[in-house]
Amino acid sequence: ASLGHVAGSGGAAAAMLLARSRSAEEARWLAARTLVKSQQAMAKGDDLEQALQCRSFLQLVAREPQQRAAAVPSLLFQLRVTALCDLCRWEEAVSDCRHALIVDPGDEGIQFTMHVSAGILKFQDLKFEASIGCFTKAIRLQPVNVQARLHRAIALACAAWARGMEGSTQETARVVQLLTDSVQDLEAVEQQAMITGVMAPLGAAHLRAACLCSLGRLHDAWEALCESGRRCAGRRSSLEGPDLSAPRQRALEAEVLVLLERHSEAIEACSAVLALNSRGHADARVMRAWCLSEIGDVDAAFEDVAAALALAPERADLQEVEGDLCLQYGRLADAFNAFGKALKLREPRTARLAFKRALAQLKVGHLTGAELELGKALRACPTGMVPLARAKDAVGILSLMFKSDWRHAHVRLNMLLQSCPAPMQDGLPVIFLPHELMVYRGACSLYLGDATAIQDFTVALELAGHFFEAEGDSSKETTFGEGRIGLAYFECECTFNLALCQLRSKSYAGALANLEKLCERMEEMEICATAMGLVWFLCGICHLALDSATEQFAKEAFSRSYSYDTAYVDDFLLRNGSQMSQEEDRPEKPRPLGGPPGREEEGKEDLPTVVCCLQLSSDKDSQDAENTQSRSARRFLSALAPIRIKVRDVVIWGRPSISWPSIPPVRWKPRTSLARLDFLQQRDPLSMTPGNPPSGENPEDNNF
Repeated sequence: ASLGHVAGSGGAAAAMLLARSRSAEEARWLAARTLVKSQQAMAKGDDLEQALQCRSFLQLVAREPQQRAAAVPSLLFQLRVTALCDLCRWEEAVSDCRHALIVDPGDEGIQFTMHVSAGILKFQDLKFEASIGCFTKAIRLQPVNVQARLHRAIALACAAWARGMEGSTQETARVVQLLTDSVQDLEAVEQQAMITGVMAPLGAAHLRAACLCSLGRLHDAWEALCESGRRCAGRRSSLEGPDLSAPRQRALEAEVLVLLERHSEAIEACSAVLALNSRGHADARVMRAWCLSEIGDVDAAFEDVAAALALAPERADLQEVEGDLCLQYGRLADAFNAFGKALKLREPRTARLAFKRALAQLKVGHLTGAELELGKALRACPTGMVPLARAKDAVGILSLMFKSDWRHAHVRLNMLLQSCPAPMQDGLPVIFLPHELMVYRGACSLYLGDATAIQDFTVALELAGHFFEAEGDSSKETTFGEGRIGLAYFECECTFNLALCQLRSKSYAGALANLEKLCERMEEMEICATAMGLVWFLCGICHLALDSATEQFAKEAFSRSYSYDTAYVDDFLLRNGSQMSQEEDRPEKPRPLGGPPGREEEGKEDLPTVVCCLQLSSDKDSQDAENTQSRSARRFLSALAPIRIKVRDVVIWGRPSISWPSIPPVRWKPRTSLARLDFLQQRDPLSMTPGNPPSGENPEDNNF
């Protein structure tokens, strides 16, 4: 009886491994029929010598003579392989498959099982590329086998995920190819299911949606989710317990809605995930936080990020998310600290985090700290040397300008402008754009008394216009503050600098033309009164310098300036009212180029109490990122030495209008995905033999 039981089990295993059946019942029936036929043939035959040479019943029922002659027949190994696969002992299964193939090298069923078992072993060791090769060999043996294709689809998705985590642009093409191959395998599974009339596993549809989402084919992913959602809804009434696929479905819907920027729907989906899922709460809160920040509910976004950090404080990606959110909304000290915590938790990826810390330092005007962090980023990421080195050099140039070392700053700017700005990795913003560097070089030339300053400011205007037209709408918004308004501010500053250069070079007609154009532009933009008063004051100075016939225009310009802001006219009259008749005979005393006038060198009447410098930013002291950057710009301008400009018989003091470098906020999105984590962290092995699912489990819920 015992021998018969073993023989029956072995026959069933052999039949299944040879893929001659579709179900366990059919396999057992085929095995029984095979054994009965072998027994009848042996009973009717007269080859008793052959029977006497067999040491076991397994040898008696073997199909081929070489199997009967083997010390351990192939059928025994087939029995063991079946049992080992059911026990998930893949290494032993591979070993027994090899022993079986020594006896019967042509057994395709054993070859198929060996390749799949080897693939699972490689997969468990995180050797995804090697596992793909094993599953591919299995598919070549049985092209219509659904299980092998599902195995390979998961391995392809995992390989793409592993390469994507490296973050290098060189891996992008390979990641896309792996995900595309995974989608093709999953589509083949669905087609095979339609041919055979069997419903494909619901998990296959979910994995396909996740891969499409990763490929950026968001609308295709949403269509796949809508179809799987209908399947989920249609079978819930037949389930006694909770629907195990609902959390996965809602998690995928949340991710796709987030990427489609359907924020309100995504918030609802994330809330549903939090209510349904027993895990993934931190990721769901991060996704919901991003949606809340996009619709303007910043406080709720910070609350969700704080809750996610409370759930998983050891995750570096969540610390980085907090830093990105703080950086976007001007909480720069908090951003700096959050990126520091992420650095401690994720050492291999310090380059990106150190760069973000440099952005926070640069926004508040801490040039030394920014240069230090950029140095750390350079040491951590040699492959991103060019853009990081360029940013570090530019920060060093700003430091030289703070120290009024115009000549060295000019030389380094010449070298920097000869190199093209290279794109940053990981979607990080490029800082110190060419038109900004051109303005800095123009300012250095102005302080050095070089006439090329006019050319630099003119080229900066052209570069800014070309850059604005070439960039997309989102880049325009971040690079120029408020898009076209930010560009207009930059153009106003460059025009003012041109007029200042022309005043110093005694080209009064050109200066007046630029100032009048600036007045018209600023009136359209509704610029603050102080800036309007400054420009009208300089218009009056130009009229005085041109001809006595324009004295009436000068008075009108001074009157309009006085109506906006009294400071410029009052200071001018205080310093020049009683001295105008004597100023012509007083020689201009030399002073060090680019330095402030010394009290011992200039009379007290020449000391500037009001300096002509155009500042278009609001003086309102608030906590948002834009005003923080404005305060840095004002601090920069106040550190620059005033320039003494003699216009006929009067003296004015001015500074070039230089904006702080534009630092676009990091456009952050959730870096982790509930959809991908759900598939790529599966620990349950995939079934290698057909059969019924465990009791109480829906066949469509089986994770492949």
